[in-house]
Amino acid sequence: MKTTINDDITVKLDLIEIPEEKIIHYKLIGTPTGIDLPHCIYLGVKYNENFLEKVYGYRIIANGEIAKILEEKTHQKYISVEFYAQNVIEDLSDITAEEAMEYWRLHETGQLVEKLSHKAKTQINWHIKNVKSLNPFKDLWYLS
Repeated sequence: MKTTINDDITVKLDLIEIPEEKIIHYKLIGTPTGIDLPHCIYLGVKYNENFLEKVYGYRIIANGEIAKILEEKTHQKYISVEFYAQNVIEDLSDITAEEAMEYWRLHETGQLVEKLSHKAKTQINWHIKNVKSLNPFKDLWYLS
C-alpha cells in the first residue's frame, strides 16, 4: 500500500489487515479516526512517535463511536482504524530445549506471530546448540 503523508512524502507500507480474533497477538498503537485509511495513517504518523517503524497491521472498526459523531456533525463519511505493532518476545531464559525447538519451528515456518528479540534468538540458539551437541547428527539450523 502506498500512502502520501504530505505533498512531499509518499511511503510504501506492507500492512496486514488483522482479523478480530487474532488481535490479542498484537500490541495496540492507537485508533485514529479519519476520512479513509491513508488519512488515518497520516494521523498515526503525525501523533505517534516512530509510527512507521512500529506499525505492522490494522483493523477497521465498523461503526466506531467517534466516526459516528463526526459523520453526524459534518455529513461526511469517517472510519476509525486500530493500528497494531507486533509483540516482541524479549526473554526466553526459562524455556526448555523442547520449547526452544518449537519456537524455532514456528519462526522458520512463519507461524510465530510475535517478533523475537536478539536476546530471545540467542537463547533459542543456545538450546539448539546444546541439543545438537548431544546428538551431532541431528539436522538443526540456527536463527539469524
